[in-house]
Order: sequence, then structure tokens, then C-alpha cells
Amino acid sequence: MERLAPKATQKLFNALAVCTALCLTYSSAAGAAPDASASTAAADTVISAVSATQLQVAGRYQEAISAGLAEDSFDGFIAAAKSGLFLAAYEEKNKKRARELLRDATEAAKAAVALRPDDVDANLQLSIAEGYYARIKTSIGRAKKARARAEQLVEAAPDNGYVLGLLGGWHGEAIAAYGKLIADVTVGADVAEFEKYFDAAIAASPNNALITAYYTRLLLDINDPGMREKAQKLLADIEQAQPHDAFEGFMKDRALALKQALALNETKTLKRLIKSQRAFRDQK
Repeated sequence: MERLAPKATQKLFNALAVCTALCLTYSSAAGAAPDASASTAAADTVISAVSATQLQVAGRYQEAISAGLAEDSFDGFIAAAKSGLFLAAYEEKNKKRARELLRDATEAAKAAVALRPDDVDANLQLSIAEGYYARIKTSIGRAKKARARAEQLVEAAPDNGYVLGLLGGWHGEAIAAYGKLIADVTVGADVAEFEKYFDAAIAASPNNALITAYYTRLLLDINDPGMREKAQKLLADIEQAQPHDAFEGFMKDRALALKQALALNETKTLKRLIKSQRAFRDQK
């Protein structure tokens, strides 16, 4: 298998498709302390009524994984895949555990695709997982495979902002990691393609928190002439973006931090933020 330079990282898109927002609230009646057994039974009833999708949307990712696999359904597998991908890329600091989460998320995505082979969301999660494997394995073969699946998805859903952002992110991550020349020679990544697909994603999903945050981070990471100004323009209305789930809220917060650093012209802070916002950071 071909491999990239040992110290390099193949960072491919981490954009997760989103579901409808849900607010989970819990309350208890005022008055005397309830009977312990009754409280436990009530809690069990509430938990069993919450679906894996609802848990994933609310950002309760570990619970969503367990619930999704237990549901053994298409929606359950999607929720488990999304949750595992997020934890592996952004929260888990133990490299071994992150790879276990990625492996399980990949299997959940494959199970969803097996149930609905033509479903865009299921194939999106599987493509993200393949891109992550290319990243951690620094494998040219896996990177090209991830690109091929992303291109197939764009053909199937040319107006889907998340799918367009996936392919734009594939190009952008490779360029940000290796520079334009090496990225072009090794895997065929191209700056023009990076901007083309992300611009189309923004047009398809204007002021989307996830897509906007991801695009601006890569623009600032690559930092070709004019990209800083383009990032500032894209972030102009980020405060009005309405996150659809906890992950989009997470990405919006990151975009707001970039916007503030740009406004204050804090170069060191901006560089630190860009570096910290890459997937699989600081894993040991």
C-alpha cells in the first residue's frame, strides 16, 4: 500500500449530516421526596422513550451509540455512526480508543447502507469514515477511495450542501496538510476544486453553521491570497446561523472564535485556533 510522509496527516472532511433539533427536558413535581423505586421506574420510562436519533441530536453521543445499536434499525445505525465519528475526531484523546470508535462507527454506517444502499445520509457517513481512515493511516489508496465515494455522492445529490462540502473538504484538507504541489501530485487535490465545491455548498445551504465553519477554517488554514478576506465575508452573519443539532452548535462556536480573532487581528490566536480545530488533534 502506498503511504504518505510519516509525519503528515491526511485530514478529510468531518462534516456530519444533521437531523431536526430536539430539546430534551426533565422535571420533577414539587413536594415531598418521591419513593425511590417509583423514581427509578419513571427514569427508565423516560430513557426508553428517547430514541438514538434524539440522543445524537442533543449531543449525548455515548448514549446514542448504545441506543442506536440496540435499536438495530436504519435510524439507529445512522445515529450511532454520527456519534462515533464525532467522538473519534473531536473528543477522544486516546488514540487507541479513537480508532475503536471509528471502527464501530464505520460498521454502523455500513449497516445503514446495507439497509438502504441508495440513501445519501448513510453513504455520507460511510464516506466520512473512509476519509478519517485515510487520515489516520496516511494512505493514498484510502484517500483516493474516499474521494471516489464523495464524487459519486455529488452525482447522486448535486444540490445537497453537506455532500458538496464533503468533496470540497476532501480537496481542502489534503492541501492544508501537504501544500498545493504535494497534494496535487499524490492524491490530485486542487485549490480550484476545493473552492468550487464549497461555494456550491454555501449556495445550497446559506449560512449553515457546519458548512460555513468548516469552509472558513480551511480557507484560513490554506491561506492563499484573498482567502482571509473570503473567510471574513463568510463569517459576517454567522451569529444568525441556526444549528440543527449539537454538532452544528459545536461548529458554530468554533466559527465565532475564528471571527473574533480575525476582527481583532490576533494572528497568534488565529493560528492556534486553526490548529486546534483540526480533527484528531492531541491524541496519544
